[in-house]
Amino acid sequence: MCNDLSFDLHTLTGRLDRSADRILRAECDVSYRRFRALLIVGELGAATQRGLAEALGVSEPSVSRMTGVLAETGLLEVQADPAGGNRRRLCLTVSGKHLVERCRDLLERRFVDLVNRSGVPYRDYARHTQLLIAALEASAGSTAREDEPIMSDQIQARRLSRIEGPTRPDARGDSCQPPDKS
Repeated sequence: MCNDLSFDLHTLTGRLDRSADRILRAECDVSYRRFRALLIVGELGAATQRGLAEALGVSEPSVSRMTGVLAETGLLEVQADPAGGNRRRLCLTVSGKHLVERCRDLLERRFVDLVNRSGVPYRDYARHTQLLIAALEASAGSTAREDEPIMSDQIQARRLSRIEGPTRPDARGDSCQPPDKS
């Protein structure tokens, strides 16, 4: 049998996603898809529905339905954009922040255990994964439209800092204000 790393990575990702969904549904009563939406909103600070749709790779109507459900359950705050138009700004509620932290910790503990059982040093695996993501982002960035928001730089920096430095990003306030650019 020949090695096909691209297929193996696809298989691994699919299995990890399904496993994460089973774990989160059983232990936190949230789907992995909704957790990812909340996580992305938390990582971006204040985000728009359009930005979230792009980050998740789904349609805006799909995100609109999902954010409505998450707002109804008290995990997400949805506000009209002060700039006007039909845009909606998103931010986590305190409950949403707590759920994201709980789910993130749960999934990370499970993944650390899995990586340790594989015999691959966690830091090595994490660093190589970040290098692959950075290479993919650089490749995708060269074909991005100018009007597309670049959201991954901030997320990428936080992911890398968890590997090389502090284990969690700085806490944010509870308001739906955009992150400070200074």
